[in-house]
Amino acid sequence: MKKTLALILAALLAFAALPALAEENVTVTVNGEAVYFDQPPIILDGRTLVPIRAVFEAMGCQVGYDGASQQVSIANGDELVVCRIGDANYEKYTGGALTANGVFDVVPQVINDRTLVPVRALSEAFGCDVEWKGDTQTVVINDADTVKIGVLKLVEHDALDAAERGFADAVKDSGLKVYIEERCGAGNAENCLNIANDFAADGKDLIFAVSSPAAIAAKDKGIPMVFGLSTDPVAAGIVASEAAPGGKVTGVKDVFDAARISDVIRRAVPGVQTVALVYNAEAPVMDAAEAALNAAGINTVRKPYTDAAQIAETVSSCAGQVQAIYTDAVWDDFAQAALAAKLPLICGYGQDAVENGALIGLSVNYYALGYQAGRMAVRYLGGEAASLGDMPVEIQPAGEAEITVNYETAKALGVDVRAVLGE
Repeated sequence: MKKTLALILAALLAFAALPALAEENVTVTVNGEAVYFDQPPIILDGRTLVPIRAVFEAMGCQVGYDGASQQVSIANGDELVVCRIGDANYEKYTGGALTANGVFDVVPQVINDRTLVPVRALSEAFGCDVEWKGDTQTVVINDADTVKIGVLKLVEHDALDAAERGFADAVKDSGLKVYIEERCGAGNAENCLNIANDFAADGKDLIFAVSSPAAIAAKDKGIPMVFGLSTDPVAAGIVASEAAPGGKVTGVKDVFDAARISDVIRRAVPGVQTVALVYNAEAPVMDAAEAALNAAGINTVRKPYTDAAQIAETVSSCAGQVQAIYTDAVWDDFAQAALAAKLPLICGYGQDAVENGALIGLSVNYYALGYQAGRMAVRYLGGEAASLGDMPVEIQPAGEAEITVNYETAKALGVDVRAVLGE
């Protein structure tokens, strides 16, 4: 019994002598690309150690190891860093001359026949930027010349997600070396503010704010910002004016060029002469549509209503006066009234309008909107524009706006869908 207790005590003492070591599903990215390992990174005494070859070869370095001296060498151009297993000291050479001495908080280790080294110290020795993302257990390593962009969106939503993808694709397609960190405020303005503060603390070079609340949270952080999905950025207080935003802010409104309206109506109703604009009198948003239709030689008649109960009567009054109706919102009874009057109903509200029975729904293409915002960011980051605040706020070109057609309504009205879609 005494012998057994002695063995247990010896084992406990042996474990107590080991350093605090934990594998905690740590991930590593280098210049935005994930690095994969056969031996995972570890956290040792509060420091992250990574397999040296996988990480530093991903950084474009050459890694060497001398088993006799247990010396590790990492070379990048004329820079060379040398360290040793179990030794806290390391040296940096530039052009063959010793230029710096350093000391690790945790010494390099050999685990499962892989050499693990403190990632921050060695990465920073080569001038790289290193960030630790505790919420995702991620080490982020970027070259010193990598542009760091934070994407802040209000909530997970198809439109916002599409804009986010478009923005990222535009920036990556530009050829710029970028690292993009995407975060979501989960529908909460305070969360957005906290994320914007994090981006500022991280020293992000630019923020893409997706939605007005996200843009409001980020606009005063001193970081250049491009916004998307804000219908009225002046009223929201995001910019001073659309023509001259000022400061370090610009972006793309959640609006498409109204020329798309006249183009689609002409294709749906050949020979159209007059279009009724049916809208809520308390929220008139027809000025752009009316101007575009008039510019295309199409007359307009305004038909405001003050209560939803008046819609059927308002639509019925259009019969015999116009050849089509344009509106900004559609309900079932609205679409039914238009169909009863045999008038094509076109709505600037996209898929929802068509599902409620409208003939055509027009909407912003949110991927294209994000791509457009990304191109604005690239013009600034690439040096083409000295300041984002000097770049006027943009809207989506007419040709990018999406068209959705209700085929049953088209059949009932005898509308040529192929002509509407430009096929």
